[in-house]
Amino acid sequence: MIQGSDPDDRGDPFDRNRNVSALAHLGGASVSALDFGGDKNQMKISDWLDEKAAENVDVSQIVLPKDMSFDEAPDETIYFKEIKPCGILCTQNHPFSTVERFGNWYYSRGQDKKAGIHSSNMQWRLFTKDKDSALQTAKAHIE
Repeated sequence: MIQGSDPDDRGDPFDRNRNVSALAHLGGASVSALDFGGDKNQMKISDWLDEKAAENVDVSQIVLPKDMSFDEAPDETIYFKEIKPCGILCTQNHPFSTVERFGNWYYSRGQDKKAGIHSSNMQWRLFTKDKDSALQTAKAHIE
């Protein structure tokens, strides 16, 4: 019997390890093929930024290490706007601005509206602990 299949033993439906194990058992897929999360022991983005700031590094324009860039989902997306006049099926680049929160840090990034539609130029980023500054920067690049 698969853990959680008994109605009286449902457990936590958001327990990723249990759900991955159940999916692997049912579908015959390997757990590694279904494991989309990063290393649970890996440092969080906010902790890494705090360490760099403590080392007196200017983190406002810092580039995240490649192994950290896509391993952690933001705690919250505060703002997102994209200019995409060609429609939802277009796969080209479009100007956008977003502000995401990682712990006590705000990551404001995007592609400037002045770059134009389908351009990959004028990408920008900003790490800050100031939510208002992150939002103002994102809106200034897209409006």
